[in-house]
Amino acid sequence: MSTTNLEFNGQFIQRLDIHERCIITDFIKEKFYSNMINPHKAINTLLSYEDYRNHKKKIYAVSLRIMIPIGLTKSQEHEIVKNFMLKVSLNYKVICYLYKFITKGNGRYIDVIAFDRHIYEKPEEKEQCYKRDMYINKNTGRTTKANNPDAIHRCKKGDVKKDKKGQPIKVIVTVSNKKRYFNYRDGKDGNSDERKKRFTSLIDYLKGLLIQALSRVIQTIQLTLRLKSKQYDRTYSKNKRIKILNYNQRINLINLKLARMQDTFYRRKVLGSSHDEALRDFNQMFYSLVRITQNEEFKISLKKDYKVCISLTKHLSFKQLNDNLDLFVKIADRKIDDWHEKYLVIE
Repeated sequence: MSTTNLEFNGQFIQRLDIHERCIITDFIKEKFYSNMINPHKAINTLLSYEDYRNHKKKIYAVSLRIMIPIGLTKSQEHEIVKNFMLKVSLNYKVICYLYKFITKGNGRYIDVIAFDRHIYEKPEEKEQCYKRDMYINKNTGRTTKANNPDAIHRCKKGDVKKDKKGQPIKVIVTVSNKKRYFNYRDGKDGNSDERKKRFTSLIDYLKGLLIQALSRVIQTIQLTLRLKSKQYDRTYSKNKRIKILNYNQRINLINLKLARMQDTFYRRKVLGSSHDEALRDFNQMFYSLVRITQNEEFKISLKKDYKVCISLTKHLSFKQLNDNLDLFVKIADRKIDDWHEKYLVIE
């Protein structure tokens, strides 16, 4: 009897701005989770503040859909969300986010709604400031453009607003200024090609954070033996980073299955064999996978000399490398399942 498959290709992270309030209110109509003790109060505060703001194109929050492995326990799934959000920013200890788990087709996903303002424990009094430079027409007294010959520079962006008596105008605020944690890495949008390039860079960045979060969850599982992943660094070239991400995603997938087997092995009796024999065969199976990662190649069949390469330094296209890595995962699955069927008690 084979174990539940731990399927994960790690290629899917979707990010969208939420411009409509109803998307969030619909999200919380069904069961959801949050990092807040009283999420409904936090949601109402944040939505009300955004409604109050005089802004033409409101952004209430950011929506994320993230693919995760199938076969994790509930606690491990929750741990991935927590670790991922803290990798994005440690500010997500205090900034509200909501999430739920969904299964769609053969995939397992986390749907996240992340806000980008934190709520003050106590309302704060702040001075109102001008959000842009302002010019007035010296003849009419009305606002005008900077290039108007009759324009007078009334105030600079950031200057404190004052009342008729010259005293600073103050307001009570309950939430912080917005900081875009899931935005493009540069300032202005520029042309569509540049915008797309920056968006791709952001998605790659989020994928890297997901791999780190997933790796941390694996380390919490009883896992004496695990395959080594490749070191990931943001300073590497884009091609190298993508190849490392693809490689590490497959290694994490195999490690998750190895973790389940080792955890199960120490909690169950073995079938018709000694504990030492089962452990010896598990070690042999594991180190056969280690040799593949060390040699960076493997044979599909003993009858053929052709070897499949999984080296990141060889001149393989992304598709060739991904296909070869997927084949490696299938071989690892078969080896692990064969050991499981031979030794572990069927529940």
